[in-house]
Amino acid sequence: MMPALRQIVFGCAVLLGCANIAYAFDADPCFSPTRQIDQISNALSTDGWKIANRNDPKVAEHIAWMGMPQYFAGDNGGQSIEALLKMKRATAQGILKKKDLQSAKIRILSRQASGHTEVVKVAVILTQKYASVHCSFSVGAASIDIWPESQMSKASGPKFLRLKSDVPSIPDAQANKDVVAMNVAALSDALLTHPPSDAIIETYLRFLPREKTHD
Repeated sequence: MMPALRQIVFGCAVLLGCANIAYAFDADPCFSPTRQIDQISNALSTDGWKIANRNDPKVAEHIAWMGMPQYFAGDNGGQSIEALLKMKRATAQGILKKKDLQSAKIRILSRQASGHTEVVKVAVILTQKYASVHCSFSVGAASIDIWPESQMSKASGPKFLRLKSDVPSIPDAQANKDVVAMNVAALSDALLTHPPSDAIIETYLRFLPREKTHD
């Protein structure tokens, strides 16, 4: 496994302002160039992640909010945030019902961190040319190394801060990692609903596969 991806990152919010924020989160397994999704899940289990109950409404809400960062980036398709969240909740139900295909597999994992339920969706997609691993983490502030408490705890503060981190260089691969820190107080006031997490962490790895699929 690669060295832990626990790095200090300085970022700037899109549209809403800037801040110096550092975060730490071990997403190593999601940057492993493997087509074996259970290998990724097993590696994540060392940090307490376990197969989630897909019938749990809390898990469904985490999955729905994983789709919200695109709205924060301005890609709303002309929809209000309320309408988009409704659509994401419907999409989440479809994701939770998905069955594995030879070319597309999904695992939903959860864990408890400082009393907070956290969820990760792991997807492995295979094409004729490439394989890709996409992880979406919905986590609490306790999983963020230095949380911007002064900005993200006030309803008058920015609704989110979008950050991008450095990722390891992997031969014949493209890698990316994004973090969206969410202001639960501000979003709760705007939506009249409580976001299930404080941050969404997205990782993406596309690579040239060199192994046969056995799972």
